[in-house]
Amino acid sequence: MLGYGEECFQNAVQQLFSWEAHQHAGITVTESDSIVELKFWSIRSYCRVLKSHQGSRRAILIYGTLEKHVERGEEAFEITMADNDQVTAHIVAFSKPAKWWAKLANPVVRLVQLRITDKYLEGLKP
Repeated sequence: MLGYGEECFQNAVQQLFSWEAHQHAGITVTESDSIVELKFWSIRSYCRVLKSHQGSRRAILIYGTLEKHVERGEEAFEITMADNDQVTAHIVAFSKPAKWWAKLANPVVRLVQLRITDKYLEGLKP
């Protein structure tokens, strides 16, 4: 849960679509058209925005990895405001290692991914 009300919802949506939630997680983001470059530490990964939608009570951002990404998969972000004005965020990701070193380091990579997801959620809060 992120909080309550229109202001909370709009803030979270702005944080998501401006990539500020990603920046909060330590990821530098560069977007050109629908291609997104994500840089974490010195690792550069590339994604394509598959869906981006903002409604009055629901916002969605989904991207999928491209060939130069460390992983193969997709990540989806959803922010909703319920009838009681409660604002929540959901992040769903699925992936598998695409680089040999990511396969070897999979347990560590998984922990880093979970930490980044936690930081995304923190970055969506007011």
